[in-house]
Amino acid sequence: MVRFREHRVIWVMRLSVTALVLTIPLLNSQLDAFHSETRLVTVIALWSIWAGSLLSVLVPSSGSLTALRLLMPSHTAVTAIVISGSPSGMSLWPAIIAVAISLIATVTTLSGDTGRYYVQVSAYGDERRFLLSCPPQMVVVQVLTWMLWFVAAVITVSALTGESTTSGQMIVGGMSGIVTVVGIIILPRRFHRFSRRWLVWVPAGIVLHDPVVLAETAMVSRRTLREIKIWQPGEKPEPLNVTGGRARPGIMFSLREMETIILSANAEHPGGHALHVQSFLVRPTRLMPALVEMNQRLSER
Repeated sequence: MVRFREHRVIWVMRLSVTALVLTIPLLNSQLDAFHSETRLVTVIALWSIWAGSLLSVLVPSSGSLTALRLLMPSHTAVTAIVISGSPSGMSLWPAIIAVAISLIATVTTLSGDTGRYYVQVSAYGDERRFLLSCPPQMVVVQVLTWMLWFVAAVITVSALTGESTTSGQMIVGGMSGIVTVVGIIILPRRFHRFSRRWLVWVPAGIVLHDPVVLAETAMVSRRTLREIKIWQPGEKPEPLNVTGGRARPGIMFSLREMETIILSANAEHPGGHALHVQSFLVRPTRLMPALVEMNQRLSER
């Protein structure tokens, strides 16, 4: 049942991303209301986003996942701006269909099922990868950063492609253009770190690969694993929280002996922080499927 749901989400994502090619002709009437240069830039942006998204669907990997999750919200936002700028009295049904296709593609792209599929496709051999959930505070930072970049891009296009561009608009457009270019260079690298946060089952045990929370990849041998179960806040004993945020329900690994986990550097520990633990907590995006599969593999001793 879980696999059926995952496959269904993936196919809806694939079909909706492919169908984004229809949004440009559907928005044709709204685009005609724009100044010629603004229209040209907007059309190029929509075609470029579709091409990049389609390539990411055709060649799935953790890198493609990062690209999709940056591109799809951009497509929805551009589509919404095009509709908001259309004259009153114009038929909006084609535009509404375009927004619906874009929203479906965006929602399915951001789903945990899509994340799990993309990181698993890039796995090696008998690995089973489970994408880790992004902590809420880091989600807020990512959303705000993306919004700053997108607003800068919109300001750049508006300031430099209007009917009459003043010197003041040129200055504003130039400054926002610099922010846009810097964002294009920095954002993919920063966001990609969250597409590479994995809990991995390998025949020898488990691997915790988390470049955000950990200074070094943590590895625990299969013979050391004692129990894998759901942990709820307030339960005792309290495991080491390596979710990257406040303790939330997650998967607790109890160990037969102490293992070393090295946390990433922070203000208090600029060189990282090594801890000897007998249990630790992680949170995959698809919590229950990960727990079921981990316990099945652990029982295959």
